[in-house]
Amino acid sequence: LKACAFVKVEAEEGKQSYNPNNPNGRYVLDCERPPERLIAVELVKAALAQGWKTWSDVKLREQAMVPSDAACRGWPDALPFSGTLELEFQTSLVPPVDAAPLTEAQFDRLWRYVNYEGAPDDWRLTLIEGLVKVAYLTCAQAAEVMASLTWADERVAAAVVMFPRVWDPQNLRVIEVMLLDRQCDELYQSL
Repeated sequence: LKACAFVKVEAEEGKQSYNPNNPNGRYVLDCERPPERLIAVELVKAALAQGWKTWSDVKLREQAMVPSDAACRGWPDALPFSGTLELEFQTSLVPPVDAAPLTEAQFDRLWRYVNYEGAPDDWRLTLIEGLVKVAYLTCAQAAEVMASLTWADERVAAAVVMFPRVWDPQNLRVIEVMLLDRQCDELYQSL
């Protein structure tokens, strides 16, 4: 259940609600309140995965700060348990506004060529590298491509190649289930 939170956080008046599938927005979080601290931890994890550029207009305990690996050393574990964390979060995992993934018909036509029996993984990886230069895929389509690969290391390599061209990164869990925890960690370290 990686990346799952079994907490529904309702927005208080004047506060941003938190949606893990679309976390963009302005947050004012009281780190003493467990649900709000949980949101802060999730936003730290997202920043660690995507880069601190996802945070802007940051204040901690009403003091402006520039988030960085040095300034936030040890976070999320060392995130303060008191005070207010304010920030604007903007994910870096979005395709351009005018981008669209392959339609199911387009993907099905392509898939006949990719998924022929006996095709070696190195050939499929080469085809995937070419494909992502010209097309966007949904997470479900990327997972189907990954399922055709024999070895887990090749699945990770394919996910790394496809990720910048995944149209719906909020559905990344569809890809994560194709991998063991160790391989998910390897994927996130490579992104």
